[in-house]
Amino acid sequence: MDAEELFKKLLKENSLCVLATATLSGKPEAATIEYVPDEQGNLYFETFPTYRKYANLKSNPQSSVVITQDPHTIQMDGSAIELEGKDAEAAKQRLIAKHGMGSGYYEDSDIKFFRFTPTWTRILVEAKWPPKYVVIQGNGPKGIHTLHKSS
Repeated sequence: MDAEELFKKLLKENSLCVLATATLSGKPEAATIEYVPDEQGNLYFETFPTYRKYANLKSNPQSSVVITQDPHTIQMDGSAIELEGKDAEAAKQRLIAKHGMGSGYYEDSDIKFFRFTPTWTRILVEAKWPPKYVVIQGNGPKGIHTLHKSS
């Protein structure tokens, strides 16, 4: 399986990721969230205005995502924007289709929906030392590469 196929497989098979955000002054925050992907590799998720990630994303949409399914890891950098109207409703329906209604929070009028759009994506394709990566999207070495010198 090539790196692009592995990426798509892992996105579909998993439902949790870590979303990293930061305040405008650079104070980091990371949260485990449920997501659902689309065919282009964008991720949809929900949050509430009382959560730190919401305030961070409203002032600084730059964010990163990590998805791990041992022995593979997907790392993505990009931005997350709040969705409104029909786009928010479509995100809600995507999330419900994958995760179910949950405890009813999808019906809370304060819930907010976001789309994370990656601009850089790298996948760990081989975990044995030295680990091997493929940059699928954005700047970086082409093909399988390592970040370490072999011993």
